[in-house]
Amino acid sequence: MDNCDLIQSGTDPLTVAQSMQGVIQQWGDLMEVTGGALNLDPLKSYWYLVECVWKRGSWVAADAKIGGINGFDLMARSADNKLISLTRLQCNQASEMLGLYMAPSGDKSRMLEKLCTTAVEWAAKFRAGTSSQEETWMALKSTISRKLVYPLPALTLTEAECRLIMEPALKAALPRAGISSTISSIVRHAPTENLGLDVLDMYTEMGTLRTSFLAYHCWQKSPTGILLQGSIENQLLEMGLYGSIWDSSRFLMYSKYCSNHAWLFHVCEFNNQHEIHLSIPHVKLSPKRINACALMDVAADFLNSKGDLKSFNRVRMMHGVVSLSDITTANGRSIDRIFLASSAFEGSRNDFYWPVKHHLSPSDYTVWRKTLEFIFPNEHLLAPLGPWIMDTDADWLAHWEWFVTTDGEFLYYQDSPER
Repeated sequence: MDNCDLIQSGTDPLTVAQSMQGVIQQWGDLMEVTGGALNLDPLKSYWYLVECVWKRGSWVAADAKIGGINGFDLMARSADNKLISLTRLQCNQASEMLGLYMAPSGDKSRMLEKLCTTAVEWAAKFRAGTSSQEETWMALKSTISRKLVYPLPALTLTEAECRLIMEPALKAALPRAGISSTISSIVRHAPTENLGLDVLDMYTEMGTLRTSFLAYHCWQKSPTGILLQGSIENQLLEMGLYGSIWDSSRFLMYSKYCSNHAWLFHVCEFNNQHEIHLSIPHVKLSPKRINACALMDVAADFLNSKGDLKSFNRVRMMHGVVSLSDITTANGRSIDRIFLASSAFEGSRNDFYWPVKHHLSPSDYTVWRKTLEFIFPNEHLLAPLGPWIMDTDADWLAHWEWFVTTDGEFLYYQDSPER
C-alpha cells in the first residue's frame, strides 16, 4: 500500500487491512487514475466503517468496532507526499455526494433538511425582489423546481415530505404570479393541455423519474443497471411467487410481507398506485411439478395477518425454498419432515444465492409448522402433486439427494453433490 496507510493501536494490521479491503481498493483505483497523487482536502474527504446488526426485526446499519475499540485512522498521501488523516463519519451522518446527502443507515433527514432549506432561501430572496407575474412564473418553473428535481431519482420521500418541501416556494411565488396559493392541487399540478397550471408535483415527479431511471439502465445494461438487476432478483426471492414482480396483483400480495425499505420496493409501490405497467425482463420463479403452487400463495390461503405472513416467509427464506414441491417427498404426497426442524435445511433445491435477510424467533417456527399442518393434513397433501417438469437430468443431481431407478427396484442417496 504505497499511497494509503492504516494506523491503529491494539489491532492486528492484517485484520484491519482485510476489513478495509473494499475501501483501500477504491483508493487504489483512484490513485491509478490520478497518477498516484491526490490534492486532498481533509474537510471533504471522509470514510465510513459500517456493519449490519439485527435490531427490532430488521437489519440496521451500525458503526463497526474492530478489536473492541472504536477508532483507527485511515490516512492517504496528498500530492506533496504528506500523510493526511481522513475523517471517519458515523453511519447515521449523511455526507454530500454529487449533490445528494446520503447516510449508510438510510437516514434521509439531512437530505430533507437541505431541500427544505433550499426552498425557504429561494422564497425569501424572491419576496425581496420585484419580479413581474411572467418573471415569477418562469422563475418558479425553471429555477427552484429544476433545482429540487435533481436529486429525486435517488430518493424515497413520502408525499407529505414532498409537500413540506414545496410549500415555501409555492406560497411565495403563486400570489406574485396572480394565482391563489390555496388553489386546488388537482388544478395546480395538472398539465396545461388539461387546463392545469403544470406546477411541479415533487412526489409524482420522483416516482416517474425513478421508473424511467430503472427502465433506462436495465435496458442499457449499464453498471447501475447490473446492480438494479441484482436488486430485482433479490426482490424476487423474497417475494417467493411465480410471475413478474411488476404484476400489480403480485405486488398487492408480496407488499404484505416483503421488506419495504428498498428503493426498488418504492418504485413498485408507486407504479402500483398509479397504474404504471413495466415490462423489464427478469428471470421468473416457476413450478417444478404439475400442481406445485408457490409456498407463499398456499400460505396466504391460511394466514390472514401480515405478521404471520412475514414469519412464514422468514422461515421459507431460511430453508431456501419456493415451491410446494421443494418441501414435499419425491412421491408428491407427503411433507418432507426435515423441513419441520428448527434449523436451516442443509441441502439445496435450487441454484439461487439466497440473501441472509432475517433472524428467526421461536414464534416464526410455530407459524411455519402450524401452516404446514393446514397444507399437509396428517402430513399428507389432499391432492398429490403431478409429474415433474425438470428441464434436464442434471437438475436431479444438482438439487436432490434421493434417486430411484426407472423400474423402482433401487433407491439411491446422494451423500455429496461432488460424488
